[in-house]
Parts: sequence; structure tokens; C-alpha cells
Amino acid sequence: MKMGSVKLPQKENKGKKNKSNFVVAFASGKGGTGKTSVVLNTARVLSKQIFVFDCDVEEPNCHIFLGNYLTEKKEVTIFNPIINKEQCTGCGECARFCEEKALVCWGSTPILFPEMCSGCKGCKLVCPTNAIIEGEREIGKIEVRQAGNIHLFSGIMNVGEESPVPIIKKLKDMIPERNISFIDAPPGSSCPVVASVLNSNYLVLVAEETPFGLSDLQLVIELAKKMEIPVGVVNNRKGLGKENISDFLKRFDIPLLLEIPYDKEIFNAYSKGKLIVDESKKYRELFENFARLLLDEVEKKAGKNDQK
Repeated sequence: MKMGSVKLPQKENKGKKNKSNFVVAFASGKGGTGKTSVVLNTARVLSKQIFVFDCDVEEPNCHIFLGNYLTEKKEVTIFNPIINKEQCTGCGECARFCEEKALVCWGSTPILFPEMCSGCKGCKLVCPTNAIIEGEREIGKIEVRQAGNIHLFSGIMNVGEESPVPIIKKLKDMIPERNISFIDAPPGSSCPVVASVLNSNYLVLVAEETPFGLSDLQLVIELAKKMEIPVGVVNNRKGLGKENISDFLKRFDIPLLLEIPYDKEIFNAYSKGKLIVDESKKYRELFENFARLLLDEVEKKAGKNDQK
């Protein structure tokens, strides 16, 4: 797969080379804010290739809007211990070390509960007789698609797995250099969100002007500040609620980058699995302006962080 580069806004050269490998994460305090729609519509209007990583691996849905242009599929596996019964003395060191309680030992060969194993390999390290062999277990898969200028990488977690974080990490290992990459993070502010947005250059929070929307938005703003990631906000479905998101954001000194109206035209496109920028010239212009503003903001904020 050939990897292109996205053209950044031209700025005055002040002796420092501009970066071209920015990672922009999109998150939301709650589900249903339209985050995926914002990610894909923004990616679509960029002039060159863009890489999108759907890290909501429990419920990935980016592919719904891009068609079934599957180009690659690969399994995601993690370490699972295989115990050599001839070498095992039943000392129980592995079971005592395992915080997930995936191993249980009563003075004989330990019993493994595979789905509870996080794959940390700690049991193998502490085993005094080297009785633990490296095995592996499939926990999900990654699907790669290409539709127009968008290269989509979707993580899909197997039903019954405990944690999506290992799949998210595998996805992020595939982020290319010298490109703009978008991350579609899971909703909320839990561990999978932290894993998704970690090491991003910029975080776009998609919110709505409702009491619950702003309450949950505050949680992810506080998370972003602790992670020291620059933040901008998109107000989706403007007119749906009565809260004033502009006044709310002033408390945190965070810019409002885009407001998308509460419009039946958008809902109609969404219900058909279409991107609104492909259906409406008005909204294509709206997202083109947003994309320029966003990339300019990312370059500016990432540059400030590099100087620290």
C-alpha cells in the first residue's frame, strides 16, 4: 500500500523544518455525539491521502460509511502461557504474580483461564524453573480498507474479551510516518480512550450543547489536560440543546473550532451511510474550512510543544 502525505497549510519558514507526521485524535465525553461522522467528513475533504484508525474496537463503525473495499485482514494475538508439566514444580510463583488471576495454583500444575490473561509475560519472567513457554491467543483482528483518499484501519475485538487496549496498541503501531493520521477514539474517558489518544499531537473533542453533553465534555477536557495534549472542540448539532458551549469553553481557555447545525439534511445522509461532504456543496465547504483551521492549529500547537 503506497503511503502519501497530506499537504499542510503553508507558513513562513523561520529556520525550522515543518513536520508532516501529525496524529490528530477525535474523542467525545459520551457516545452518539457524531464523532465518527466528523472524523470521516474531515478526512474526505483533505486533498491527499489520509490514514484513519478506528480505535473503538468494541463497536467499530467507520467502515459503514466507506463501503466494503477490504484490502487486508490480519489477526491480533497476545501472549498466553503454555506450561511444561515436566518442568513445573507447582511452586505457585506465576499465580502469585498474576494480577488478573488468570493463573491458579494449588501446589500442582497451574490452571490457566486464557480470557483473563493480559499477555504481560510476567509469569514467564518469574518462573524459577523456566516451565512457561510462549504461546499466543487470538483476541481480535484488524481490517484495512481504502476508499478514495482514505486508508482505514479498523480494530475489531472478539466477543468475550476483557480488554480492548491490546488491539488499540496494535492499531497504533501501524500509524505511518510522514503523514497525517486521524484516530477515532472510543467514547468516554476510560482506559481505552487513554490508550487511543496517548502521544497524539492534538485532540478534537466532539460535543453537543446539552447538560449531559457538557458534563461529559468536562471529563475528557480534564483528561486531556492531565495528558498535556492540546485541545479544540467541535459543537455538533448546534441548536439541539440550550446550553452555551462558547461560555463553557472560556472557562478552560479552549477554542471552538467548528459548529455543525442540527440539520435534517445531515441526518438523511447519515441514515443512508453517506458522508455529508459527498452529498452537499454547502457542507463540503464547511468541512474544508474546518480542515484548514484544524491542521493550522495542530501545526501551531505541536510546534509550541516541541519548543518546551
